[in-house]
Amino acid sequence: FFKLSYFVFQFIAKEAVANQLRDPESAQFRNISETANNLGMATVCGEVNGKNSYGGYVGYQRFVSQADGDTVYLENAWNTFDSVWSRHCSKA
Repeated sequence: FFKLSYFVFQFIAKEAVANQLRDPESAQFRNISETANNLGMATVCGEVNGKNSYGGYVGYQRFVSQADGDTVYLENAWNTFDSVWSRHCSKA
């Protein structure tokens, strides 16, 4: 059961993260992990790379996504990203 949930959570989170990029179909992921807080809420952490408007990849940036995909934090888009990463992904 957990392995299935892990796969589903990652799929949903990746889709949500990709949809934040200029070219969602170009999304490349690495270093994906899942954590859960003390209430059992799952969070997916990792790195994503995507293409810019010129068609070139811009480089990997970290992301944090709730496993349901409702909330996505991208490193280059949030001033407070480091605190979000520390809170949710430092043990990942």
